[in-house]
Amino acid sequence: MKKSAIITLALSASLLSACSNTSASSSKTKQVLNWFSAGEISTMEGLVRLGNNSKILPGIAKSWKESKDGMTWTFNLRKNAKWSNGEALTARPPT
Repeated sequence: MKKSAIITLALSASLLSACSNTSASSSKTKQVLNWFSAGEISTMEGLVRLGNNSKILPGIAKSWKESKDGMTWTFNLRKNAKWSNGEALTARPPT
């Protein structure tokens, strides 16, 4: 799976560079490549994850519960969970 993604990315980059009529160093316009991946991002963990037989298992959330009306979910986060910058994970993003 990873090998095919790398090959696809390399081919896409080659096609984009071949379509350019100016060199990258002389171009004054900003060039952006937007990449869409239909699969789950493997470097990030969600609140929960799917185990064998599609069983819901804890991820960042150690436990969760649904309100009686089904409109609110409460997730209790693991104490050792961290943001990508190393700060402790809270319900608010790091500043």
